[in-house]
Amino acid sequence: MERITTDRARLYCGDCFRVLEELREPEVDGVIIDPPYSSGGTFSTMRKGDTYKKYCRSGSEFGKDKSFTDDNMDMRSFTLFLREVLFSARLKTKDQGVCCVFIDFRNLPAVADALQMAGRIWRGIAVWDKKSSRPQMGRFKNQCEYIVWGSNGDLPLERGVGVLDGLFSYGNVPTAKRYHQTEKPLALMKQVVEIVPAGGVVLDFFMGSGTTGVACMETGRRFIGGELDKEYFNTARRRIEDAENQTSIFAGGGGVLLIYAIDFDGTLCVDRYPAIGEPREDVIAAVLDAQRAGDRFILWTCRVGSRLEEAVAWSEARGLVFDAVNDNLPDMIALYKNNCRKVFADGYIDDRNVRDLLGVEI
Repeated sequence: MERITTDRARLYCGDCFRVLEELREPEVDGVIIDPPYSSGGTFSTMRKGDTYKKYCRSGSEFGKDKSFTDDNMDMRSFTLFLREVLFSARLKTKDQGVCCVFIDFRNLPAVADALQMAGRIWRGIAVWDKKSSRPQMGRFKNQCEYIVWGSNGDLPLERGVGVLDGLFSYGNVPTAKRYHQTEKPLALMKQVVEIVPAGGVVLDFFMGSGTTGVACMETGRRFIGGELDKEYFNTARRRIEDAENQTSIFAGGGGVLLIYAIDFDGTLCVDRYPAIGEPREDVIAAVLDAQRAGDRFILWTCRVGSRLEEAVAWSEARGLVFDAVNDNLPDMIALYKNNCRKVFADGYIDDRNVRDLLGVEI
């Protein structure tokens, strides 16, 4: 089985079970997979069709995309297969690690069953609104796909992950830009991988053309991927290597730069709100070290008006100059062409997780 290793990615060309056999136990923080849905039709004759006929519009230039295999199981077979692969993956996952599985409505019950049969705790369903679908008179549009997710045991609130959306609205990847027949938008996957703490390891043994791996490279996470089809594997390898190299260029050749949003009261100083408490010198020193290494910091606080100005001045007096204050970084606003209310960061630091993200005890 072919294996490619880079600074932050490990890629295998082979069957998902063989890929899982290669991994150490446990080394994965999150499993995020988009398996063949084995749907694409109401009846078995439709499910058994070629994936191009099932998922691509007739006559489009989509035919340049190669069809993929293992997409013709009935619900019972699909459930048993997914249970086996998710169970094997759980053995490679750390305690409290997460698992996310994409699916459409037809096999949504099967995935929920398989996840629990594999020993995961089912935590819920997130929704991808694709914004469009084939219209049919007298029916609701099937314009959504779903992410069934769970955890490997307990899932503490303080684990270095912020509050995440449960609804993602992104249109399908345009035909001319698509590498795979059922490719997910990169912007979607960059949000989904946030369920794994920054710097963590994401595993995808159905990686297709590698979009999840690209999302990991661009958000400061590590990636293990597996793909059976050689052509898709080569595409994924090229895309992931390009994304990692591009990230390293932005980091001055020294690795990945991260964006942190850090709280003020209780984190940079002892909580004496509305007054400013005593400085937490170890935290300030850790932030300054990270800034010197190239990481960027957003002051992320409930303070406003004059109290916010006091906090900024207090920080600057101690050498802390923030890249943004209660706002997104200018280059992120330019990249996504909007300034959403949620502050984008690779990690959100407060008094509960400062040890995990900065290595400082308070």
